[in-house]
Amino acid sequence: MSTTTVTATSDTANHAADYRAQHPSTESFTNSNWATLDHAPASHLGAAVDVIGRLTGEPTIDPDTRYLTWHLSIPAAGGTELQALCRTNVNLDRNLLSAGGWVEVRGVAVGAQAADASSGAAIYVETVQAATAPAATPTT
Repeated sequence: MSTTTVTATSDTANHAADYRAQHPSTESFTNSNWATLDHAPASHLGAAVDVIGRLTGEPTIDPDTRYLTWHLSIPAAGGTELQALCRTNVNLDRNLLSAGGWVEVRGVAVGAQAADASSGAAIYVETVQAATAPAATPTT
């Protein structure tokens, strides 16, 4: 019996501009208005994303695209936590991607998670940096 190890893609170019050219948008989503994107991700393709959240689980390499993939729990308005699927092929500090750690993710909205996933938006990630838990997000 043999196993196949999936390696990361060798394509490390940032493809966010290509995606934005295909799906022009002037929208921008942060923790305060994340629920709008979460409820209708396909309606906001190409929107800018800048959110702070906690990683749930460990990042993996998607066997089809070979992109680094992880789930992010995003505190949103009203005290809810919504899930996003983060995917990237750009080089970033993987030490920041430990389960339960707070990070700021910047990128572009590229669609919805698969139907068998926990629902919510999918983000093509351009940058990740360490963050602290956001202040309570007011109910809107």
